[in-house]
Amino acid sequence: MIAFDKQLLKNTFLVNDAYNLEEAGFIDKQQLKKITTNIKTLKTQKNLFIRICLFLLGAFLYVSVCGALSIFGLSVIDSHWQIMLLLFALVGFVGQEFICAKSINYFGYGIDDASILGGLGCLTGFVSAVSNENFLIVSLVILLVSSIMYLRYLHTLSIIIAHISLISFMFFGVYNYLIYGKEIMPFALFILGISVYFLANKAKQKLTEVYYTSGINTVKIVSLILIFISLNYYIVRELSNYINVTPSFESPEIPMAWLFYGFTILIPAIYIYFGPKTKDKSMFLIGLLCVAFSIFTIRFYNQILPIEIALTLGGIILFTIAYLSIRKLRKNESGITFLPDRYQSTNSLLALQTLASASQFGINPEIKSPESPMEFGGGGFSGGGAGEKF
Repeated sequence: MIAFDKQLLKNTFLVNDAYNLEEAGFIDKQQLKKITTNIKTLKTQKNLFIRICLFLLGAFLYVSVCGALSIFGLSVIDSHWQIMLLLFALVGFVGQEFICAKSINYFGYGIDDASILGGLGCLTGFVSAVSNENFLIVSLVILLVSSIMYLRYLHTLSIIIAHISLISFMFFGVYNYLIYGKEIMPFALFILGISVYFLANKAKQKLTEVYYTSGINTVKIVSLILIFISLNYYIVRELSNYINVTPSFESPEIPMAWLFYGFTILIPAIYIYFGPKTKDKSMFLIGLLCVAFSIFTIRFYNQILPIEIALTLGGIILFTIAYLSIRKLRKNESGITFLPDRYQSTNSLLALQTLASASQFGINPEIKSPESPMEFGGGGFSGGGAGEKF
């Protein structure tokens, strides 16, 4: 299914680990240069700024090709303009398959991002046009195509788009085809988030290749965010008012408000508690962000205290959580911990640096033993170094 050469892909991840070890001080620049020189990899770009610039360049090339095709297709634009959108989508997908992936071996380079995202964008417009803006069909098609884009090209943004399309498919399916779809919408999305999270966690445990680790972690992060916002009081109330037949300027109170208030406070607490226990750093950090959003939610509808007192109390709560977390995690030697990072160059890790270099990359650094004042040598057969002279 993967479009890239498997060996080049493995080498790319191997060299990426080498860069991380060099930044941490496990290996020096000379050893890193030896690794990158001897190992052939896919063309990737680690610098985010350069990758964004290359993405803009790729987008310019993509738009130029589509513009040239539009000139030749002026005769069909007026009556069948949807066909041009499909053609533009095919330009992106074909360019990614035969040029970026097969010929040039671009992997996370920026130009390949422009091809994939441009193709998905044009395909979204095409399906929306031919289906008369049936968002259920649009969500399903984009879910399938973006999933294929990730499985074939390991494109992380595609798996995010696939996850958002799955959420959209669930939303419009429940809202349009269930009698009480509007009322049960928050709970349907909540169940979806939990289900996807546990499926991704189970898939990660059974994972044999390192390629899909980043995508699975991304799915877990999006699922954790979905679990929180699906039952957050602010989101539920404002979304309920937005999808109402006659939305009002100020959103009215929703039924069972106490329940959504409870989940607004409970879910961040669960994240913060189970994050360290399950050694899930992303869950713990998302829990801290959810605490801040929960404070905003309560403050938005219940302005009991002046803003300065509310901010002070919020700071005290966050400080207390941080302080208790440090006391709980400061002695942990694995998982989430406040001990020095294992990638920091400390004296206690000097021996581990040599072992990591030798075991991971086959580098055998020269180890010079101290000279002994007693010289050995001579002797034949099995004399153990003894000569014939006293």
